[in-house]
Amino acid sequence: MAVSSSTGIDENSQPAEARGLWHAPWSEAIQADWVEQVYTLAYSKPEIKAVSWWDLSDQATFWPFGGLLNRENQPKAAYYRLQGLKTAWGINP
Repeated sequence: MAVSSSTGIDENSQPAEARGLWHAPWSEAIQADWVEQVYTLAYSKPEIKAVSWWDLSDQATFWPFGGLLNRENQPKAAYYRLQGLKTAWGINP
């Protein structure tokens, strides 16, 4: 799965344009909120054994602005939020 961290055209992605919204136009904060809520929901369901994220970095993505790292490979808010969830759930190495 993936979700955008910005609106507009992303020349590095397959669909090119980030569309739609979730509570507000896409931003790093909205992406982080979405990641936290969807991963928390998935983690609460015993029948879900794994979740995968489509893009690690925004350097070359399938989903517009969909990476957990920006184009400079620096972590975005969603990356830190996911790390916090893993720590809270006791699954960080």
